Amino acid sequence: MQKIECVLLVDDDFASNYLTEMIIQDMNFTSQVYSVRDGKAALEFMQNHCVPAKGNNGYQCPDLILLDINMPVMDGFEFLDEYEKLQFNRQEPIFIILLTTSTNLRDVEKAKKYKVSGYLEKPLSDEKLKKALAQYNIEGLTG
Repeated sequence: MQKIECVLLVDDDFASNYLTEMIIQDMNFTSQVYSVRDGKAALEFMQNHCVPAKGNNGYQCPDLILLDINMPVMDGFEFLDEYEKLQFNRQEPIFIILLTTSTNLRDVEKAKKYKVSGYLEKPLSDEKLKKALAQYNIEGLTG
């Protein structure tokens, strides 16, 4: 079982990030949650905290990324295109769950082209997140 030490939220919606952070705190499965507002900032976070030569600046590389699809600057799919080019110095997988309001079948089909662990519709609930994490044998879930 993998323990989630750090979660990265990638969403331009403050309310959604707040709700997601509250759910994560209530579920008590990680001690670190960071949030960024678009895919470009998420890519920079990953490059600064997960790619070997960059160091970690006191932050931990996320074990789980909750990624919105529709964002300004760089959307979720553009982030995934660039993310797949990164070279990580770690053995454990990084789980990516798309968390979106999009029910567009094209988005659902497009998501299947990427190495993502799940596709959840907003609003997030502890039940949805618990089910997604349990599917991947994540350690430390409460309740």
